[in-house]
Amino acid sequence: MLDSTSLATGGHENRRLPKGLRHWRNLSALWAFPYDAVQHLRDESHRSSPASHVFLRTLYRVSRGRSRQVIGAAMQRLRPIEADADPELIEMLRRTGLAQIEGFVSEASVLALHDELSVLSGSIVGGPHHGERASYGDRPAATKLHFNPDDLMGIPEVAELVASAELRSIAASYFRAVPIFTGLAAWWSFPDEDASDQQLDQAAQKFHFDYDWPLFLKFFVYLTPVDETNGPFTFVRGTHDQKARYTDGRRSDAEIEDTYGSSIRPCHGSAGDLIIADTSGFHKGARPESSPRLVLQLEYAISRLGASHQYPPLPRELRPANELGQTYAIFTK
Repeated sequence: MLDSTSLATGGHENRRLPKGLRHWRNLSALWAFPYDAVQHLRDESHRSSPASHVFLRTLYRVSRGRSRQVIGAAMQRLRPIEADADPELIEMLRRTGLAQIEGFVSEASVLALHDELSVLSGSIVGGPHHGERASYGDRPAATKLHFNPDDLMGIPEVAELVASAELRSIAASYFRAVPIFTGLAAWWSFPDEDASDQQLDQAAQKFHFDYDWPLFLKFFVYLTPVDETNGPFTFVRGTHDQKARYTDGRRSDAEIEDTYGSSIRPCHGSAGDLIIADTSGFHKGARPESSPRLVLQLEYAISRLGASHQYPPLPRELRPANELGQTYAIFTK
């Protein structure tokens, strides 16, 4: 899971708006944020400034989530859309922030993706070899192996999922507005008994929440079977809507368990299952214990206003066909 907490805040947490606005990044956002908002309405290939991203997160925290309701309502008026995703699934997403579809990806596609991502070169996350390039088979000790989106888009089965009308329909129904594709990722997570707190942090294996965009959904495809021993995606239901605390940073298991208890849901499943989550709720990829876990992630948002400065364009020739021009505006490279 891509998490921009440290990039967005630089370790600084704005607990109240007056203090937050004394920071130069948030002062500069008083003009940058409105400018970026207008530019994204014109063209979603626009890339927001880092100051706008910081401001978006600050506004979310300070307003205790209400800012995203306001921005979401505005986008629903500006870019309305009719979509026909399963009403029960959408109701569950709105109520809990989480849903699961079994067998979403065919066995043949799962095997092809697994084979491709077993030989593709990616970047090591965590440990002394952090940032080095390696493949699954020749990697040194690592917590995680993360793949480049450009490389992923060259895999036919990935391109097919990016073009999926069903995923677009789910996102459109959840947003009640035109969905904007914001990117994709894939990674191997490995058992690592010696992983430090910093490595677990880098691998997103501690509870946290995302807030890169005003309103968004992430789609996780399991490409290996996942049970309690090999790192299930774990989500705290309802925290996409309401949190006890809105401050940035990682949370310990003990804190989350004490605060949310029975709302914590580890998502077990078979290879090919699809997990859909509004990861503005607390979540983590649990630490694998028995075997590696392979996951593919796609994301849609109501707008690329926010973290778009962190996400480079994708190849234009790989852009899926779509009647809504702005949906795949990230394909401009």
